[in-house]
Amino acid sequence: MDKIKIITPEYIELEYDLAGLGSRFVAVAIDSLLQLGAIAILFMALLIGSPGAMNMGVESLFRSVFSAIITVLFFVVLFGYFIFFEVIWSGQTPGKKIAQIQVIKDNGEPVKFVDVLLRNLFRIIDFLPWYYILGISLMLVNKQRKRLGDIVAKTIVVRLKSDLAPTVLPDLKVRTDLRLDVAKINEEEYGLIRSFIIRRDELRSQARVALAEKIALPLMKKLEVDPAGVDFEELLEVIAVQYRERKTQL
Repeated sequence: MDKIKIITPEYIELEYDLAGLGSRFVAVAIDSLLQLGAIAILFMALLIGSPGAMNMGVESLFRSVFSAIITVLFFVVLFGYFIFFEVIWSGQTPGKKIAQIQVIKDNGEPVKFVDVLLRNLFRIIDFLPWYYILGISLMLVNKQRKRLGDIVAKTIVVRLKSDLAPTVLPDLKVRTDLRLDVAKINEEEYGLIRSFIIRRDELRSQARVALAEKIALPLMKKLEVDPAGVDFEELLEVIAVQYRERKTQL
């Protein structure tokens, strides 16, 4: 089984098993069957149409509106199925859940809407000339088993495991005028800051302030930061962002 090692934006090394052609085929086959089932239901609804008790004018209008709605739903099922499920289930569809595989970013982060949208827009090309022939061909020559949609969206498909999607820091908008010598920060200290930022919303306000101060004060002395007027949480965010930036540049 092929494995891939990933360095996350937080400089954490993760190892995954790449999803094989077999498991990906099983997943897409299940999803295709579910799509066909939904389309069949819509087609039957279209055939049944409107009630026959209406006069011709009203019935004709009803049928036109009804047909338009069914047609829209048909395209939603056909083109929106994968996008919908991969967004709400963080890179999984019903088929992927059963096959125990998941789409993630190249850097190990969970996929976002833009990533899902991109990889599925190119699904139409991967499908050519018939049932993913192009996509399978690309996967066979690509070490990370990527189809065109994965290449464009910078995603990979991996086998699911309990610690698959690491908890990552949220996007932090921090002040840019404060530059710190984060080379003095070690991995243990960064890990403490990271844990606090991820879990701080679970803390009561007083405990949150007290913990931020407890973590920040020793670091301020180490980084030679004047404590006057410093917001401890803001300082920890700045350290975290600049630490990650430094690690990605090494």
